[in-house]
Amino acid sequence: RAGRAVAVVGSGLSCAAGYPSWTELLQGICDESLRLCPQHRRTIATAWNAIERDPFGAAGLLLDILGPQFPMVVIRRLGRRQRFVGRAEALAEAGAGGCSGPLWDAIDPDVPVVARPTLSHRQLMQLGLTSIVVTTNYDSLLEDAAPVRPAVYSWSDRGVPDQIARGVPLVLKLHGDAAHPRDIILAREQYTGEQFMSATRSAVGALLATSRPLWIGYGHSDPDL
Repeated sequence: RAGRAVAVVGSGLSCAAGYPSWTELLQGICDESLRLCPQHRRTIATAWNAIERDPFGAAGLLLDILGPQFPMVVIRRLGRRQRFVGRAEALAEAGAGGCSGPLWDAIDPDVPVVARPTLSHRQLMQLGLTSIVVTTNYDSLLEDAAPVRPAVYSWSDRGVPDQIARGVPLVLKLHGDAAHPRDIILAREQYTGEQFMSATRSAVGALLATSRPLWIGYGHSDPDL
């Protein structure tokens, strides 16, 4: 009621709307990486095996392989839905430098994601509980759910700290999005790069320290918050 709430939205809301989970996303990136860079089969197998225990480290291995292609592969796989099951023995052998056969099997067809804002998205954006929404998600479901489309910023946009200080209604993509692919944050080393030192990140830290965060669909495993 005092206007001091700020919503922090994580991947739980996006998964409920139909987007892939982090495991599904990273497995999809592995699959595409193997097609694009088959010479890195050993490292890709190591990344796959690390997804459950160290997803940020797995993403880092894939970033090293894909280089400048990484952000667009992330966005492309975010828009696709396909499940895989790994071949444990083949992955172990490939991680040791052997095995030339398939490393996993697709158990679903590769289909485009058809995602729409859920009731939770609409309630958050239409009830007026908070004017500032910070999200680590890459999709547009939050702004799509608003009765009047809010200003949307990525962490690299100039003027964001001033907008936050003024309490201007906005959605902040703390890890980038499809409109800002160069801002994508997923691998561990990306958390300590330009974004970590940005004025926007400092402004978000001050905002959370002086507001009442509403954690929604957020598992608190992200190193950034």
